[in-house]
Amino acid sequence: MTAQRLALSLLFIAWLVPHAARAENGIVVVGGTATEHDRTTVGRAMEVAARASGWSLPVAPLGPKDTEGVLRCRGSRTPWDCMPASLAVAGIRRVLVAAVEPRSSETGTPMVVITAKVIVTDRQEVAVKQHFCEMCADDKLSEGAALLAHQLLRDIVVQSGRTIASIKSVPPGAQVLLDGRPVGVTDGAFNTYAGEHVIVVEKPGFQREIRELVVEEGKTAQLVVTLRTMGDVPRPPPQRASRVVPAIAIGAAAVLVAHGAYGVYLGSKDSDDDRLVYPRGTSIGIATAIVGAGAIGYGVYRLMRTSRTSGPTATVQRGGGVFGWMGTF
Repeated sequence: MTAQRLALSLLFIAWLVPHAARAENGIVVVGGTATEHDRTTVGRAMEVAARASGWSLPVAPLGPKDTEGVLRCRGSRTPWDCMPASLAVAGIRRVLVAAVEPRSSETGTPMVVITAKVIVTDRQEVAVKQHFCEMCADDKLSEGAALLAHQLLRDIVVQSGRTIASIKSVPPGAQVLLDGRPVGVTDGAFNTYAGEHVIVVEKPGFQREIRELVVEEGKTAQLVVTLRTMGDVPRPPPQRASRVVPAIAIGAAAVLVAHGAYGVYLGSKDSDDDRLVYPRGTSIGIATAIVGAGAIGYGVYRLMRTSRTSGPTATVQRGGGVFGWMGTF
C-alpha cells in the first residue's frame, strides 16, 4: 500500500510541474546526517520532480569528491563560484542540493528536516526552502521532498524573468492576485512560471474580476480586464408572490359558503316537513357562510396583490355607492 501511494504521489508531482521547452542539464545531490535510507528516499523523489520539470540528469552519479564539493558549496554566499569544475565540463549548470537532518520537535517527536537549494550557475541564481516532517514514514518523506523540489524549481523559473504575465485593467491601478498571491497593481508585468494561472483583479468601487491565463515557457502572456462598477451589477427581478395559495383559499372558502347555504336550506325545512328537524341548521349555516365569504374576500385581496396592477375602486350611484378592488390577472 505504501509503495502504491508513493508511486501515485510521484506521478502527481510529475503531472503538476510543467515541462520546459528544452531539456536543461542538471544534477541532484543529497547529503546530511540522516540515515542512508532517508537520504536515498529524498534523492529519488527530487530526481522525479527535476526530470518532470525538464532537467536532463546524468546516468552515472557524481564521484565522492565532486559530491563533497557540491555539498560544501551549498553553504556559500556565491555557490555558483565554488562548484566543482567537472560540472561545467559536463555542461551541468543546474544543481539541486539538499541536506537531510534528523531533529526533534519541541514536544520531543522525531522529525526530519530537509533544507534544499537550487543553484543556477550560468545565471548566478539561487532559491532556498525547508521542509519539516514529523513522524515521517517513507511515503510522507517522499511526498514532502517532491513537493519541496517542485516549489524550488518553480521559484527559480520565476526568478529568471523569462516567463511573464502582463496584466492590464481599465481603469488601471487595480490589485492583482496571481494564484491567490498579491503580486502588484495594474498595469504591470509579473514573473511567473509556465502553465495555467488564476488571475484576480480587484479595485474599490468595482466588481472583482476572475480570469484564467495560460502562460508559455519563455513568453509573455497578455491579459486586459475591463472593470465594471458596482452599479453595473444586474439586479435580479423582484419575485412575485405565488397565486396558488390565494386560489386555494378562495376555493376552500367557496366550499364553506356552499355548505353554509345548504345548512340554511336544511334549517328552513323545519316548518315544511316534520321529518326533517334541524333546529340549529339556520344559525350554523349562516355562520359558516359568513366565514366562507370572509375567506373569499381575503383570498381575492391576496390574489389582487400578486397581480401587476391592482387597487381599490369606488363608484357613487344614486341612493348609494359601490366599493370594491380592481386588479389585472
